[in-house]
Amino acid sequence: MNVFTPGTHGSTFGGNPLGARTAIAALKVLKDENLVENADQMGRLLRHELNQLPKEVIKTVRGKGLLNAIVIDSRMFFCIVSFLKLQIFEFRIRCLGIMSTFT
Repeated sequence: MNVFTPGTHGSTFGGNPLGARTAIAALKVLKDENLVENADQMGRLLRHELNQLPKEVIKTVRGKGLLNAIVIDSRMFFCIVSFLKLQIFEFRIRCLGIMSTFT
């Protein structure tokens, strides 16, 4: 399967000086701003707070850094989804500068 011949194939950023320089700059920001450590701390805080929720609703919380997952009791799923939709709607309305109260 010698489909490619020398000089006919490349990758989007492979060997590209601008792409390489951009990657180096991004890695420098990760290091200088301690983004990995911050993600670890914020992830621990998030998991801690999620674990405070009622066990009848949230069965399991797991993750690493800011990549997390929760297992929701299927009997509570639609109640939670409805609640979250309402919260998102309220947040969007507040962002538009409209005051609202849902009871």
